[in-house]
Amino acid sequence: MDAEKLKDVESAKEFVKKNGFDGALVVKYLGTRQEVYDMPDLSPRMGFWGYYGHPYAFGFESRSVDTRNITSVEMTIFSLKEDKLIWSGYLEIRDPRDVDTSISKLSEAALNDLRKRGLL
Repeated sequence: MDAEKLKDVESAKEFVKKNGFDGALVVKYLGTRQEVYDMPDLSPRMGFWGYYGHPYAFGFESRSVDTRNITSVEMTIFSLKEDKLIWSGYLEIRDPRDVDTSISKLSEAALNDLRKRGLL
């Protein structure tokens, strides 16, 4: 079925029924946001007596700034026969190198939950 026909709900329903599909898995990208972590150097710059009673005894000149991209993904499973939501999960991926691993873990969680509830 071509992509144009799939845009029409009735054509998509007919295609699903004709081809025997009983479920749909939808993975939806929700967006990416950036978090900035600003960490001051909190190591003492003097001995105890220089520190004693001094409100600014810790040095704040040296800072460490780190940014992280956090990607949000939603996974939803529908029963097409019953036209209802079966399972939904939300995932925040904090390390872009772990996208495949993170999606695999979410998929495994979905499968385990569906098995436990007797839906698979």
